[in-house]
Amino acid sequence: MTFSQVKDSGGKIVPRSDLRVGTTREERMVKKSRQDRKIATWNVRTLLQFGKLDNLKIEMARMSIDILEISEVRWLETGDIWSGNYRFIYSGTSVKYPGRGGVGIMLRKDIGKKVKSYVQYSERIILVKIETKPKDTIIVQVYMPTSNSNDSQVEEVYEQIEKAIDTIKGEENLIIMGDWNAIVGEGKGERNIMGKYGLRKRNDRGDRLVEFCAKHDLIITNTCFNHHPRRRYTWKMPGDVGRYQIDFIMVKNRFKNQVKDSQSYPGADIDSDHNLVMMKCNLNFKKIKRRGNTNRWQTSKLKEEKVNEKFKEYTNKIKTHEEQDINTRWTSLRETTTNAATEIMKETKSTLPRKEWITPEIIEMIEERRKYKNLNTNEYQKRYRTLRNLIIRKSKTAKEKYLEGKCEEIDILIRMGKIEEAYKTVKRFFGVRTLKNGAIENKEGEIIYEQEQVVDRWKEYIETLYKEEELFVTDLEKINDNEQDEEYVEYPILREEFDKALRDLKPKKAPGIDGI
Repeated sequence: MTFSQVKDSGGKIVPRSDLRVGTTREERMVKKSRQDRKIATWNVRTLLQFGKLDNLKIEMARMSIDILEISEVRWLETGDIWSGNYRFIYSGTSVKYPGRGGVGIMLRKDIGKKVKSYVQYSERIILVKIETKPKDTIIVQVYMPTSNSNDSQVEEVYEQIEKAIDTIKGEENLIIMGDWNAIVGEGKGERNIMGKYGLRKRNDRGDRLVEFCAKHDLIITNTCFNHHPRRRYTWKMPGDVGRYQIDFIMVKNRFKNQVKDSQSYPGADIDSDHNLVMMKCNLNFKKIKRRGNTNRWQTSKLKEEKVNEKFKEYTNKIKTHEEQDINTRWTSLRETTTNAATEIMKETKSTLPRKEWITPEIIEMIEERRKYKNLNTNEYQKRYRTLRNLIIRKSKTAKEKYLEGKCEEIDILIRMGKIEEAYKTVKRFFGVRTLKNGAIENKEGEIIYEQEQVVDRWKEYIETLYKEEELFVTDLEKINDNEQDEEYVEYPILREEFDKALRDLKPKKAPGIDGI
């Protein structure tokens, strides 16, 4: 670790730690680009409380966080959902042990679309792979057992982490973070493992974490920058009788130059005894190739007599001649049909955003509560607890009122006979959007998520499933194979058969490449 002499206001020379050798603040400002990202980890203590998830999104937006790893989600099972402008992938607790542990990752909307795959290993480990340049970035969130747990439970989690790391390519950018429940203390000369800006004296769990970092060539970033102790501690004991640094963000040594800063932020508030820990780094995300816009037509309008007649007028203008070849006739039919649909049934997207249930009053109370978080007088702490309880009650009431309003809206649509609109409303506000994961198991039961490996595994599975010697052939089929095929006469398709096939088609299905 080296220090760069950086000028502060008033011309004073202040030593400032930096992961990049010989870099000054002025140079960093010149190099600042649009690729600067904020990646953070936070033990939120629970997301089960009313309003907690929205509180989290408010803090992410306020601090411009791009990716936030979360410990102690405490939701059941696993999931992948969109919540407003954020994507939330989580690996929750089991039904057998509800309300314990759980990890997740919340990504800003544009970054959420760049997720290639993810693996929900357990309620303590989740891995997400994101498309970045020049190599993909792997982010692993970990929630270690508390100090009340025995060493065997801790080692079990480390074994799971080892399995996750074994799936990562050497050239990929690995970022591993979370609540480690370990104290690494101030640096003891482990230059490539940590800096000298830890807190307190290292404990046994800290020795185990340092050993783990040495094995995988990781450096603990939030021990490498010379910040005030209040910007280093990540957890305080009940009653604020002690402050400790037990949440960490680690990166590979070969990628340490991407890190510009790493520290805790005690000002962020979500009613937790842990501080948010955030790393500012340089990540270059790949651009998403946009697909061509698909026309969406409101075909339900054809049930209206006037619209139906108007559509028929358009389509009756199709002019084809017998001497024209089939491709020319088809082009004429397609263009006339799509033009008519665009003119008459074009679906207009609602410009109104999906209304959130949280009210301005609750948001104001969250903002006010944040002011009292780090004021340790009895009066301010009492005010903090009062606001916390009030936010929970108000959030519960507001959400119930919001859901009742949506149910009433759906009921009105059903009574009016607008079943399709009612279904759309249900799907929009209450439906769960299934997102692509991409991770599967190989023959040995090990999880794989690399695209090439997944394709090879599917190929292997299908080949095994449809091996020719394993196909069941009945005696009758054997007899028919030996008999000479009867003479086959091909008859033209009748118009009645064509019309019947059209009538039998299910409506409101996705169109083909022609858009029809």
